[in-house]
Amino acid sequence: MFWTESGRIRALKTLHFSPWESRVPAFLMLLSSLVCFRASAVPELPLLTSVRQVREMSTEQAAKGYRVRLRGVVTFCNAEDDAGLFLQDATAGIFVQWGEGTNINAGDEVEIEGTIKPGDYVPLVFAEHLRVLGRAALPTPDKFSYEQLAVGKEDCQWVEVQGVVRSVIPATKDRMRLDLMLNGERLTALVGHLDMADAERLICATVRMEGVCRVRFNRKRQLRAPYLSVTSLSNIVVEVPAPSEIVE
Repeated sequence: MFWTESGRIRALKTLHFSPWESRVPAFLMLLSSLVCFRASAVPELPLLTSVRQVREMSTEQAAKGYRVRLRGVVTFCNAEDDAGLFLQDATAGIFVQWGEGTNINAGDEVEIEGTIKPGDYVPLVFAEHLRVLGRAALPTPDKFSYEQLAVGKEDCQWVEVQGVVRSVIPATKDRMRLDLMLNGERLTALVGHLDMADAERLICATVRMEGVCRVRFNRKRQLRAPYLSVTSLSNIVVEVPAPSEIVE
């Protein structure tokens, strides 16, 4: 509302307001308009519903607090070491931070609600609600070479590799470390629920292995080396037995 000078003076005489008092309502209206404009100028962040949407975010985007609702199958979970789980939907795989003591198993179909965080290498999901829907078949993995895994794009993905087991040693109280040779390159796999006797039978065997691809990285978010997290011996298929295991 705009007044002419004469109109303003007549209004002041009629209402007996001081010049400052007459400006207060107009000032408050202007301030209110600016606040409303500011609020409407900031668009509401959309809800993300696929893993690929999350993975395609930059570090800056992932820090904005996008909300997410995902549904997929758990491909690997060792909550004691990772404080979370790996989830894969029809588009891709991702790490979900959930907490120690998580009673979740590979093959569980879950629905997760939470927020996005930048993560140490690729974005991750901080879960606020997790609901187990039942059991589901693990996805069919694509087969990868060491060179493909070493690029880093397959971090958190459910993958398959084929190689020769060269050595086995205990890694933690519940996981065994297997070193595989893939076309001259060494790839480490940490396998759960595998005792030493069964592990030693795999030495020099050609195996096909399914697991979650993970990467070691430095503080600058630079990739150092890939490795696999494997749930159990059930994820390993012997293609060519070790010479000591071949029965004439």
